[in-house]
Amino acid sequence: RCFTPSDASAMGTQNGSHPLHVLISGTTGWIGGELAKALLSSRCRVTGLNRRACQIDGLAPVQADISKPDFALEGVDRPDVAVHLAGALGWCSLEQAVDANLAGTRRFVQAALDRGCRRIIVASSVACIGTSAPSHPPRKLPLAADHPYEGGPWPYAFSKYAAEGLIDLFAADEKYSEVDFIVVRIGATVTDPPEILHLDGVVDGKQQSWKVLPATCTPSPYTAANPEKFPEAALCSVALSDQVSCLLAAVRAPRCPGVRKLACVAPKLYAQDTVPELMASWYGKEAASRIDMSHYAVPGRERDPIYDLDAGRRAIGWEPKVDLLAGHAGIKPSSPDTVTATAARPPASPSPGLPLAATAAVHVTIVKRVEPAEQPAWLAMANEMVAATWREEGCEVYSFVRSTTAADTFCIVERWASQAHLDAHFLTPHFVRLVPAMDALSQTVELHVSADAMAVQRPPRTTKILVLYDSSTACTAQMAALVAEGARQLDHVEVRLRVVPGPENHWDDATKAVRTRDVLATFADVYWADGVAAGSPTNLGCVSWRMKKFWDDLSQAGYWPKLDGRVGCSFSSVGGSGGGSELVCMAMNSIMMNFGFSCFGVTDYVSFKTTLHYGAQVAKAPRDPLDQMACRRLGRRLAEFAAFY
Repeated sequence: RCFTPSDASAMGTQNGSHPLHVLISGTTGWIGGELAKALLSSRCRVTGLNRRACQIDGLAPVQADISKPDFALEGVDRPDVAVHLAGALGWCSLEQAVDANLAGTRRFVQAALDRGCRRIIVASSVACIGTSAPSHPPRKLPLAADHPYEGGPWPYAFSKYAAEGLIDLFAADEKYSEVDFIVVRIGATVTDPPEILHLDGVVDGKQQSWKVLPATCTPSPYTAANPEKFPEAALCSVALSDQVSCLLAAVRAPRCPGVRKLACVAPKLYAQDTVPELMASWYGKEAASRIDMSHYAVPGRERDPIYDLDAGRRAIGWEPKVDLLAGHAGIKPSSPDTVTATAARPPASPSPGLPLAATAAVHVTIVKRVEPAEQPAWLAMANEMVAATWREEGCEVYSFVRSTTAADTFCIVERWASQAHLDAHFLTPHFVRLVPAMDALSQTVELHVSADAMAVQRPPRTTKILVLYDSSTACTAQMAALVAEGARQLDHVEVRLRVVPGPENHWDDATKAVRTRDVLATFADVYWADGVAAGSPTNLGCVSWRMKKFWDDLSQAGYWPKLDGRVGCSFSSVGGSGGGSELVCMAMNSIMMNFGFSCFGVTDYVSFKTTLHYGAQVAKAPRDPLDQMACRRLGRRLAEFAAFY
């Protein structure tokens, strides 16, 4: 039989005798990694299958590539549960979608079945209906958890739905009649409130991310001339803690041979507008009138999700808890549901008569006593807690120190930008998972929540970033704005967006008034900056004459020996792929290097075919989300390097 919550340790053992063995593909991803850690903390035995090396304490790593025809699951004994999370992402090509998401799923599931696994959990996607606005307004909302694929030019969506068909095919085979298949249509996974982020891999040990904003109504409906591949993405967002809890529920659900399908999205829309308002905005009032949205006419259901969650409740006893709007400034969630930690946590104010202002810094000091035998496990969890907490917004100080006079005594020292940031810390997945386990191994001797006693505080160092550009048709100007946006993702960064001076060209697009949108650059702007991102259109394979003249004049004005040690990078727009934009970036880097700038490239890939090795390059305007991501990544990396050095 498959284990149930009544089994020993609820999840950590199978039949109360041996640790539950869970095989997970994709533990180098943030969902797979968090799932693996949660299972390991429940004393499960976890094997992680990845094409890259994976380092998670307690995980048994296996390195293999499911997209390759010669894939083999070597050295892995029979798993009790197999969870398939690995695959190509939403911007993949048709070839990548078929190799990784379709053929890769078949190879992984077949290998798990061949080893006697009797529960297979497969991560699909809510995108597998194949939406491609404006050609696909849904017929009825909420969508059923097993809503069929309806076409559309999106390889990722096709591959995910085809993979679901593979699972149905396996289940129809008589020899697999006792196997329990669970298909989870995953939403757009984001971090828990207060700040909603999509994580984008780890670079140099630091998690990359960008903000995800709530869905909003558009001024005009999407059309063939103004398409949007998946406008419902924000409406399908789900907090990482809910995503992991869904997969954990699938792992521990009572056995039920056959195929169960469910959707995993937030309990309420990540939008302030109602579903009928959004549909009318995106698809037009006429098309929206043909959508059955009677569900949302019932009071209290206006912000219900667009995917039916009943299947999850029935199939595995799961439902989401985190309303993502709880973390969006100025918007109150409509659902009272919240996630709360079971461990003890500091009170909201330090003492009667000394309330904490919502924006005042909060200090937390905790004295813990840990027996020597428990210290290795406790410190291992402390290291993981620190690494995760340092990435939280509003965390200014978070450290563990040991007493020099009592070897069993530790002090946790925290400083948070505000009480709101501290409250948000209590809701994070790492706090909910690690703090109760750490408290079980230690004794709390003292706990103090304090406010600043001094009226004067040391101001944080501000990193100054200049985004300097020239533009004739607005393409480079749009890139510059995105680069500036990426730099502003970091705290304590001041950004100046400036356009180089000079007379107009006869080919400049006067109707767009491109060069009147931002302030004209001066030499003092360059001297002021810690880092400079310089962007130029590609003119005959080189920088524009106005950009070149600005730097020529800068050198003659006496600034040439005064700019050593600054950080630089470049970006360029071009008429089409292969038009010379990399030459422009290299030329721009060479110019700045003559002034003593340290110019950098970005090693990581924004997508399978998009790199920033010499700077950001975009053909035409940055309309594609990947091009926009590349520009933001460049700006963020510039701010990071300038702030560090």
